[in-house]
Amino acid sequence: MEIVNIVATGDFGTNINLNDLSLTLTDDFRYEPELYHCGYLTINDKSISIFSSGKYIMVGLKDLDDVDKLYSKMINILDRLDINIKNSNPPTISNIVVCDETDHTLDLNKASIYFGLENVTYEPESFPGLILRDKRTYNIYNSGKIIAFGNNLEEIKKDLKDLKKELNDLG
Repeated sequence: MEIVNIVATGDFGTNINLNDLSLTLTDDFRYEPELYHCGYLTINDKSISIFSSGKYIMVGLKDLDDVDKLYSKMINILDRLDINIKNSNPPTISNIVVCDETDHTLDLNKASIYFGLENVTYEPESFPGLILRDKRTYNIYNSGKIIAFGNNLEEIKKDLKDLKKELNDLG
């Protein structure tokens, strides 16, 4: 099992002047309001979207520990700039994307019937995988590859283990 992406969101509890940030952090902050309404703070090749409302989004993380580390670094940078972030809320995990695979190829027609058509979207002419909406959402491919989505890694691991057992038993 491999974590492919973690998305975490939070709120500084105050408005942020993105123009000021772009003038102060010229190398690490990109703000182009004519293209998009947020700015991008780059720390160690990780990008954080910061909105003028004070909300922020971290994407592209691969480890849960990275969320806290990146948040601490971001807070240190903003604190050094005398931005009032004393009401800042630490990030919460919004989504975790995990990739895993079964021991063999899968018959997705058989799997769609097994899991029930009401829980499955399988239209191979428009998308090569089966989308299963059970405890969480999964993209399942005939190669045996599984992409799982959720916001709690331990629950994802448990649910993936159960799903893989079902798929392996299915043949």
